[in-house]
Amino acid sequence: MTRYATTATWTAGENKTVTHSLGTKDVIVNVYDSSDAMVIADVVTTTTSAITVMCSVAGDCRSIVTGK
Repeated sequence: MTRYATTATWTAGENKTVTHSLGTKDVIVNVYDSSDAMVIADVVTTTTSAITVMCSVAGDCRSIVTGK
């Protein structure tokens, strides 16, 4: 199991591309706000190296992508 994590600043409703380079579309994505609360996000697996995340809250959010 491999993992990639990154933090970005979102505007509510904004889409961001996260390039994880894990080489698979079979990923699990968790998103957390700056208080470490889990955020419900819309995630689209666009390629074997990237996902698109739409975060419903504004501010810094951490995306954690886990793949096999």
